[in-house]
Amino acid sequence: MLVLVKKPDGHILEIEVGPKAVGQECLDLACNMLNMVEVDYFGLQFLARKGERHWLNLRNSITSQLPIGFSAPIRLELRVKFHVEPHILQQDITRHLFFHDAKLLAHEGKLKAPMKDAARLAAFFVQAEKGDFSSTNSDVEQLAQCFPQYQDSEEFKVTAQAEYARLRSMKQSHALVMLLREVCGNDTYGLDTFSAKGSSGQLYEVGVGPHGVLVTSADSSEMLKIPLACVKQLTVDKRDCDICYTVDDGHNFRTENLAMTLGSKELTEGIYRSVTEKVEFFTSETVSEPVKDTFVRDLRGSICSFLKMQTDTGKKYSFDLRRTQQEVHDQARRELFRRGITAQCAHSDLAAQANDRDNRSELEEQLQRYQDAVLCRVCMNAHLDTVLLPCGHLIICSTCAEMVSSCPSCRVDIVEKKRVYWAGDSPLRPC
Repeated sequence: MLVLVKKPDGHILEIEVGPKAVGQECLDLACNMLNMVEVDYFGLQFLARKGERHWLNLRNSITSQLPIGFSAPIRLELRVKFHVEPHILQQDITRHLFFHDAKLLAHEGKLKAPMKDAARLAAFFVQAEKGDFSSTNSDVEQLAQCFPQYQDSEEFKVTAQAEYARLRSMKQSHALVMLLREVCGNDTYGLDTFSAKGSSGQLYEVGVGPHGVLVTSADSSEMLKIPLACVKQLTVDKRDCDICYTVDDGHNFRTENLAMTLGSKELTEGIYRSVTEKVEFFTSETVSEPVKDTFVRDLRGSICSFLKMQTDTGKKYSFDLRRTQQEVHDQARRELFRRGITAQCAHSDLAAQANDRDNRSELEEQLQRYQDAVLCRVCMNAHLDTVLLPCGHLIICSTCAEMVSSCPSCRVDIVEKKRVYWAGDSPLRPC
């Protein structure tokens, strides 16, 4: 079964999997093709019936989650699922994908920022991709395209050009990291968004991201931010969702509830899954057993369960979280260390690094042979510094030369001993 996986930078990966393959198998194959070990930050998305994007559950089979009547080949998107800060990332390829994912979020209108902040982010985007400002029309157009909501604003274009010019001489790799640091501080970065109605009928846009749950009223500018650590319980029933969270009023903690109704059961399950996984990933030391083991059964699985058959048939897991943020970081460092790559030099092409390590090993062997070659053949401690005449052998140090009367190599009687000295980078120079 052919699966086409689209990366955030637009390139397509072609992957062959079995007809019953689960999502994790496809994700692992995609990351192996990219030589990337930080797999757990990413997920696979597919288009649902109404055009909305859903995360593929990596523990369930791929075909069981796709809309009825999907066409071959299967088309999925590789996107960042857990948006962590850039200093946590170990590999260049991971930072590269995070960068292009952030660019996609800005282009899709999901990364929202005031005009001046957006202009600065646009400057970082272009500096990281093109390098220094050249004041051409293409630069201006590229800056404007970063944030479509400001594309027709002359003020935005002028501000973005000024910000871009200030970044002259900044390395592209540094601009990429600075961009990721900037967007990580934005509350709208990395949100899974859902449309919902409140208990009194007001419209909400609910975003679930690394900072927490962000609830924005469509009727007013009111905004409610619930940090992930404050989420205590989340219950769903068909299309209804209820979030229980704590609020610190300065004197004590009180518990409040946010009741919402979503457009479909699938969306309700989506927000339930998104909140649960992000709370676990960003706030827990390890993934709890209830989150790992929560599942439902399809018709076949229900029949097997009714007959008390011990089988995994028909199991559909609700969550696919394997590790928390700290565990992913530690796992990546261990894997890179196992491959002989330090975190500071973790480049995207691990195969190239393996060649570099082989080259370094060969150079180290050559250096060791050279160091052995200039040691005294008698004591193997001091450097060679005495030529024996008339045979001309340079195989001994001055200390050992005082103790021999014939050449240790050719056994010719020694007539004269000539001292030689090292002179900087030059070869041995006679005195």
